[in-house]
Amino acid sequence: MSTQAYYKERLGFDPADTVAEHQREQRTQHGYEESLTKFKDERDAIQKKTFTKWVNKHLKK
Repeated sequence: MSTQAYYKERLGFDPADTVAEHQREQRTQHGYEESLTKFKDERDAIQKKTFTKWVNKHLKK
């Protein structure tokens, strides 16, 4: 009996499945972080644009 079969039979899980699941979670987490970074960049650009408009409006006075 192989080690993986032993774990699957005795403990109810396969270590290889656990490793594969962990890798999927890391990819998902990376995608989430990437989306969050894009959202922050977009928010910063909007804030900069709004502030620039506000400053220009008050400088015209």
